[in-house]
Amino acid sequence: MESHRGRWVAQLIAWSKRQVGLDPRPSPLAASADALYAAAVGQARRPEFYLHLGVPDTPDARLELIQLHVILLLRRLQRGSEADQALGQALFDAFFLDLDRSLREGGVGDLSVGKWIKKLGQQFYARVAAVEGALEQDDEAALGRELEATLLTEAPSTEQLVSIARYVRVADRHLAAETAAGTPLAALRFAGIDPIEASQSLTTFPTAAPP
Repeated sequence: MESHRGRWVAQLIAWSKRQVGLDPRPSPLAASADALYAAAVGQARRPEFYLHLGVPDTPDARLELIQLHVILLLRRLQRGSEADQALGQALFDAFFLDLDRSLREGGVGDLSVGKWIKKLGQQFYARVAAVEGALEQDDEAALGRELEATLLTEAPSTEQLVSIARYVRVADRHLAAETAAGTPLAALRFAGIDPIEASQSLTTFPTAAPP
């Protein structure tokens, strides 16, 4: 029987393949998806990541950090109802529409945007597979290796590597606990997750097993 992880990573690949022709018109879920995406971007912009946790303040690293928080939200949405999964697709679309907009504003021509989006889509679901696998197995070492390869590109210290991996695990558990407590998935936020405090403890938030 196909695992849950396999199903939603496969679904993500299917989504990414249609990004070149993505309909820019807003969907009925656009407002909720935009709010979730804004939550991911807002958390990724917190200065603690760049000042204390070893994330370089570069465009590539900022994008990686946004992707990471989008992945954490998608993990919860894809374990919910059909409506929650539809919101997950809308969040994915919001992220890639923002990438499309950023590429065009950065001077990438119409004929090249599709190629860039395809490349970024492939990169994104590769990140999903690695992060999802490490979190499902509660494998801090594997998570650390993934983050070192993709996010912490300037030879982080062992302390920084451990800290960012612990932050990701605590943030994931926080979202799981919010879900278990009955918070509507459209209302999930990273509010209350301090990057420094989360990186120092795995007991900041209660553990909740994925449904």
